[in-house]
Amino acid sequence: IPAAITTPAHIYANTNNTINATIENTGGADAAAFNVSLSANGTVVDEVRLDSLSAGASEEVSFEWTPASTDGYELCVVADSDDEVEESDETNNELCKSVTVEERPKPEKVRVDIGNYTISPDSSVKVPIMIYDIQDYGTGTICVKYDPLVAQVTSVSSSPDSAVTSSNIDNPNGTTCISAWNLTGVSGNIIFAYVIIKAVGPEGSSTTLNLSVSKIEDTHYNDIPTYTVNGSLIIERPRPDLTPIVITTPANIYANMSNTVRATIENIGDEDASSFNVSLTANGSLAAKVRVDSLSAGASEEVCFEWMPTSAGSYELCVIADSDTEVEESNETNNELCESVTVKERPKIEKVRVDIGNYTIPSDSSVKVPITIYNIQDYGTGTICVKYNPLAAQVISVSSSPNSTVISSNIDNPYGITCVSAWNTTGVSGNIVFAYVTFKAVGPGGSFSSLNLTVSRIKDIYYNDVPTYTVNGSLIIIDDAPPIVGNPIATPSIILNDNGRARVPGTNISRLNVSVADASGVHSVTINLTPILGPGHDSVPMCLIKGNNKSGIWSVTTNANYDPGVDKMHYLHVNATDIFGNSNTDKCILLTVLRRGDVVRDNKVDIGDAYYIARYTVGLEPEPNEFIAGVVPADSFDGVDMSDALYIARYTIGLEPAP
Repeated sequence: IPAAITTPAHIYANTNNTINATIENTGGADAAAFNVSLSANGTVVDEVRLDSLSAGASEEVSFEWTPASTDGYELCVVADSDDEVEESDETNNELCKSVTVEERPKPEKVRVDIGNYTISPDSSVKVPIMIYDIQDYGTGTICVKYDPLVAQVTSVSSSPDSAVTSSNIDNPNGTTCISAWNLTGVSGNIIFAYVIIKAVGPEGSSTTLNLSVSKIEDTHYNDIPTYTVNGSLIIERPRPDLTPIVITTPANIYANMSNTVRATIENIGDEDASSFNVSLTANGSLAAKVRVDSLSAGASEEVCFEWMPTSAGSYELCVIADSDTEVEESNETNNELCESVTVKERPKIEKVRVDIGNYTIPSDSSVKVPITIYNIQDYGTGTICVKYNPLAAQVISVSSSPNSTVISSNIDNPYGITCVSAWNTTGVSGNIVFAYVTFKAVGPGGSFSSLNLTVSRIKDIYYNDVPTYTVNGSLIIIDDAPPIVGNPIATPSIILNDNGRARVPGTNISRLNVSVADASGVHSVTINLTPILGPGHDSVPMCLIKGNNKSGIWSVTTNANYDPGVDKMHYLHVNATDIFGNSNTDKCILLTVLRRGDVVRDNKVDIGDAYYIARYTVGLEPEPNEFIAGVVPADSFDGVDMSDALYIARYTIGLEPAP
């Protein structure tokens, strides 16, 4: 059936309009190939073919419709319009929608543009003649005029939007005319044609590229008004053009402090630049200079300056690319970019945080601990001590970081204290690692040590004291050995499936036990019962029934009501986890689930099982196992006889519930 018809917001006469429809197969069987038609006021205007359509599926089809005049129309979509598919309902194949067709709006003038180009002597450029925002472009003729002493056209070619049908290249008179078309129409920004222009004049010469449009028409033979934007061609040897495009300064710039000023230098020329200098000036005085080894055409590079103003106030910062005029550029007037900034007095220093962190490691292992100083400005030097419990952990080494070089250290493990002196001779700001201290766990699992910091002094590179506060840390030693799991057993190891009907007590329930030992203590024991209870039972808790959490027996009682798990031996995985998160998942408990009434053991209860019991009762088959074959009564054993066969036979025809 057609489920929906979607039309454009405006439908115009003498214009191609796309109509979309959704076809759905609401029947219970797949459909073979069929046609779908679109009619307007009873006349078929388009038809598409679908190769197939699955039951319950839908597919969108598209029609093209060009109404000849304005009016009200009834559009109808008919699925299986040629009656190729035998359907369950042949009365719902059509869906209709009323629409109004409007006059096509008068087109605005479209822009015809050829662009501006700079090329090397004796080289060529492929120039597109562009038409912008056109609707249903059909055909046209455009001429371009140029100075033949500067440039000449060597060829004209089509574009994906427009096929050149003919062209006249008249280089002696400096004009080339082109006719082109698109037989099916195209809309948007299109390339009317490509013109290949070769530079024949000397370096420095130039020509305008003047366009004249004879006519542009759409696919309905309507004239399209245009206006032209002429272009130009300059013959010039490619050169680099270095220019600063952005200056980035800190949010706050302080006097008597190092401030990082960044600038991005771009080569907007057509040639790679060799090495050159970039300078930073402050109120006309040179503040810093960096060197750029090279910069490819079209590439950019960020440079960084360090600037330390001596006083607060207003400054004009200027970045100058190629400040020593080493590179011959196509434009020597755009090398400078300036920005006004305000320099503030250095603020009173806030206390900075000195932190060592908290760590958890296994016995007899090591950890490399950073002593971190946060949000420091111009860190220079300092001395910091850390105190610890030598019975739990001891320091085995002290090392430098990229931010701070350790000059000396004193490791006194008998007293549990290590002191470190370090520096950065050029200064560094932000979050820095003062030093790394490597601790080794010497205590047993569960032992603990606080890591207490004492800051003797921290100074910046201007020899000013930096006030600090400390955040002490800790070291916890854990046992990383997983629990020991043993004696996995199911009692009984074979049970009947549980389908809701009564069972002989004990035949459909099993107790699953394991022994678990862990020196640190067991946190939890779970078992995956998904194979016998279904999804959502992959981590069923087991309970401690004997002993304690360091050595005990864990148990859970279960039935088996998940039908896909019947007639199988299951490996039910146990997961024992200790208080430190170490897990042992190596052990499984074996449990077999059988289907009650499945006498011949083919995992289904049918007339064959009843027949086997009947044959047994007259001595034609061996005695079946009453555990499976004894279905009457439901909750006790009384031997296997024809009552059991009768129950199974009645079940197979729906007169009794599953055994």
